[in-house]
Amino acid sequence: MTQQSFTTNQKINLFEYFGVEVFFLSSDFQPLVVYGGFQSRKSKIIIQLENGVYSHLTLMTVDDCEPLDDKELDKFKKVVSNNLTEIIRSWTNHFVYHKEIQFEKIIKPII
Repeated sequence: MTQQSFTTNQKINLFEYFGVEVFFLSSDFQPLVVYGGFQSRKSKIIIQLENGVYSHLTLMTVDDCEPLDDKELDKFKKVVSNNLTEIIRSWTNHFVYHKEIQFEKIIKPII
């Protein structure tokens, strides 16, 4: 299987939080990876599951992209942490059941 470049992957948008987009990429179905993007900067979080149960999060950079700055990264991590169950459900619905995913724009600050 050849790896597609970041720009050719279809984005599956999950959330937007004060300009930071949170999304999946259509070709990234294993492991469970969620991306955060702001303008041209991007970072990703791998959601680690063990025996189908959440284990931990691993923050990583995205090849050929500048990483999110500290303020954007904080927003990204807050969205993922506060919506972890919904992100896992959305991943399952999209990649396993081929269901449409609902996008949500978060307009209230996450504390």
